[in-house]
Amino acid sequence: MARKVAEPDDLAAAAAAAAASGISRGRTTFPGWAKTSRIERVKLAGRWISPVQPTGKLRAVHLVPRSIFELVELQHLLAGEWNLARARAALVASGPGLSIDPLAVGQARAISSHPEWTRLHRHGNGLAGDLRCLPDSLPFENDSMQLIVARHIVDVLGPGSGIEAELARILAPGGMLFLFGLNPLSPWRFWLSRQVRHGLLLPDYSSSGRVRSALVGCKLSIVRREFLGGAWPGNSRDASLTDSGPAGAIWEGAWLLAARKQRVGMRPIPLRAGRRRVPVNSALAQSPSRRVSP
Repeated sequence: MARKVAEPDDLAAAAAAAAASGISRGRTTFPGWAKTSRIERVKLAGRWISPVQPTGKLRAVHLVPRSIFELVELQHLLAGEWNLARARAALVASGPGLSIDPLAVGQARAISSHPEWTRLHRHGNGLAGDLRCLPDSLPFENDSMQLIVARHIVDVLGPGSGIEAELARILAPGGMLFLFGLNPLSPWRFWLSRQVRHGLLLPDYSSSGRVRSALVGCKLSIVRREFLGGAWPGNSRDASLTDSGPAGAIWEGAWLLAARKQRVGMRPIPLRAGRRRVPVNSALAQSPSRRVSP
């Protein structure tokens, strides 16, 4: 009997069912599948799942994520960062918002204080989503965005992309920029380096100090820097990364820079010059007085 290769949709459905039922790795039995001695491991959605071959009919195929940000641990970090940005956005004046992500993500929970959002994500060497553009030429007016949430865009574009200058240009005076990046000093870096064996590309790590210098050079004021995500994937302090917890240590997985554009709204009016007193020249002839003496 000919052996038929399982379709990716079938494997995805089976893997989802296994993950939902909490089946452990290594000894997995999907409903209706016969357990055999030969198990092929499939990397699906960033986590190793071990489906079994139904005898004589199907065999598993090897699926890998397209980006490290599709790994479950990185998805958990992205979700926590968005929750943290939602909590901090309550302190920012309402207005248009912009979010830039390292990959196309599902519809995230909206930020009620900023209903007007433009969503972009990295696509090749540029950005896609609600519109297509290049990182160094965002199609927005100067001072047009009240809130910007950029998650790990510096990790996928690398230094020299010009994204920092563009974010500073479109940020409105009094607005807030939340910029997230992977921490090159964290043990996360060693864990991510192991993913290269599975065909994934490592990010272009940018330290918070380098990005901070770039933002300061663009006339932005850094109001907060903190580290979050835990020292090892899956060991974060809080799944939601809310504002109630501590700022985190320097070896945690990700960093956050909160920057604000401060600009003087009114120019001081210069003082009017006082009236100058000119001395009378004694050489000038004076006209006689017409006053009648008594």
